[in-house]
Amino acid sequence: MTRAKKYFLLIFFILAVSTWLLFINLSVFTTKNQQASVHGNGVEKVGPRLISVIVGRPKLADTPIQLRLIGRVQPIASVAVRPRVEGQVEQVFVSDGALVNLGDQLARLDSRSIEARIRQAEANIARSRALFDQAERDVKRSETLSASEFSSKVTLENSRTQLATLSAQIESDKAALDDLRVTQSFHIIRAPISGRIGNVSLKPGSLAKTSDNSPPFVLINQVNPIDVSFDLAQSWIGELRESIRSGSSKVSVNPQGTSKVYLGEFVSIDNVVDSASGTINAKARFDNSDEGLWPGLICDGIIAFRVEKGQLTVPREAVQTGQSGSFAYIVVDGVARIRAVSVSRSFDQLAIISSGLGLDDEVVLQGQNQLSDGARIKTVAKQSDQD
Repeated sequence: MTRAKKYFLLIFFILAVSTWLLFINLSVFTTKNQQASVHGNGVEKVGPRLISVIVGRPKLADTPIQLRLIGRVQPIASVAVRPRVEGQVEQVFVSDGALVNLGDQLARLDSRSIEARIRQAEANIARSRALFDQAERDVKRSETLSASEFSSKVTLENSRTQLATLSAQIESDKAALDDLRVTQSFHIIRAPISGRIGNVSLKPGSLAKTSDNSPPFVLINQVNPIDVSFDLAQSWIGELRESIRSGSSKVSVNPQGTSKVYLGEFVSIDNVVDSASGTINAKARFDNSDEGLWPGLICDGIIAFRVEKGQLTVPREAVQTGQSGSFAYIVVDGVARIRAVSVSRSFDQLAIISSGLGLDDEVVLQGQNQLSDGARIKTVAKQSDQD
């Protein structure tokens, strides 16, 4: 027998012995496990895995009816100031972006022409009054002569007519003077409202024009107080009207990109629903002393219409959504059971339950993602322990 054949037979023998020993060890291990599971006259069955969960009971809470919307800041009034007469700008009293009050002077136009016309009108009044005085003397003289029959009644009547004509002429001249003074006032451009102005388009030396095609002298936005405009779904019209009527509406807005919150209330609602979008516009008013609400800003808004007392609530994460709708897991004798529930709405981190749960139900609050109907559970904590 060759040396190679001897090595082959030796290796084969070693592998055969190793396989036999492994088989013997496995048989002994299995037998010991079976014996270890025997207690008395019976056999202990291995129970199902227990799933650890946190449970709690539904609670009654007073919850406001809220709506979260995006709003846009709008000035209460926005006035484009235009010159009411044409003329050269002599002086501008405000700078771009200034804060102005009602009646403040914004600019002055060249008024030399209107001042000359006013002086002319005043002279016309003086002439008419002089003629009136003369006509009055003529009437008195005619009355004396007519009484002595030295003058005819026709002459007396003509004198009286002339006096009445000159009296009317004086009133006409006064009206013309008043009109000129009103026109003169237009040469001083004043702020029609209080607010903040935009860019001033007219500079000293430029020509002010009254045409609608020309840019306005300046745009003034009333910024304090200020409005935020919201578009609400038409289904909220009833709640909105009732909250405005009762004054119970509360609105908080937070300009996007800031942490400041402003509190206000609704003041108006549009008189028609937008048929294209099915929404209705409403405006809430806010104090804006710090001018943090700038016209055109986008705000995140929370609208609180009213508070509902004694609502049944559970944490929002306790409610799951399946093919048949919303449901929650309740605990019955240590077993998780599926219970169909109806959620009327959500508030903050709470789900308001309209049906399906009661105050005595133990609801799984955490760990429900591992559950199925009939799963055995292990309660590791209750909601009262977490509060």
